[in-house]
Amino acid sequence: MHQLVLHTLRSRAAPLRIAIVGTGWLGGGVVRETARFPELLPVLLVDRDLDRARRAYRARGVPDDAVRVVGPGAAPPGPWNVATDVAALGRVHGIDVVFEATGDMLLGAETALAAFAMGAHFVTGSCELDACLGPALAARA
Repeated sequence: MHQLVLHTLRSRAAPLRIAIVGTGWLGGGVVRETARFPELLPVLLVDRDLDRARRAYRARGVPDDAVRVVGPGAAPPGPWNVATDVAALGRVHGIDVVFEATGDMLLGAETALAAFAMGAHFVTGSCELDACLGPALAARA
């Protein structure tokens, strides 16, 4: 299966643009792992703690001065972006997949709805979100 996924990713003309919401243990680990796969590009990290989001990029090897804060009145997004609000998902164009790793069921649902509204795929690391709202979210996808 792993080889099939890699083959599919490598056959794309451009990297898969990913937004990661929640950069703690799970989300931060996903950010670090993307460094091993040039086919995966984390273009937006959303966390209530901007410093934690910046640390996740730093652990991936992205220099601090390359990271832009996305929000109302901020500079246009660049290749590496951080934000504190899922509304930033609508400010960074071309996101293919939104990965939610917050551990907060309500924020996870809000993130899913935002992903669906922008036409992106949604993946959650939350078994609680999936167990409680998975069928309802799948129906909306």
